[in-house]
This record gives sequence, C-alpha cells and structure tokens, in this order.
Amino acid sequence: MSASKPADLANGDRRFETANLYGKEANIVADVGADYLKSTAVIKSLTGGDYIAARV
Repeated sequence: MSASKPADLANGDRRFETANLYGKEANIVADVGADYLKSTAVIKSLTGGDYIAARV
C-alpha cells in the first residue's frame, strides 16, 4: 500500500515519487486539493499500464 498524493506524482520536482508505487496494489490518500485533476497525464499512465521511468 502507498500514500502518494496525485499532485506529488505529477510534480516533476518529486522525481522519486513514482518509484514509491512500484509493486503496490493500492494508493490511498486521505485528502487531495481541489486542483489535483488539472494534470492527469501521470495518473493515466500509471493506471493504464504505460511504461513509467522512475528513479530509485
């Protein structure tokens, strides 16, 4: 299980955040901001099975 906020996944400054999701079956976040859906490209790639580069 993971708790990576959608905004952190879309933020290029948090380049290690996608690596935290590797091997996880769920990403549960208690609260997200009202603007978290402005950038959905990373979330769509993660849920669509696309190749994601991550630094570990």
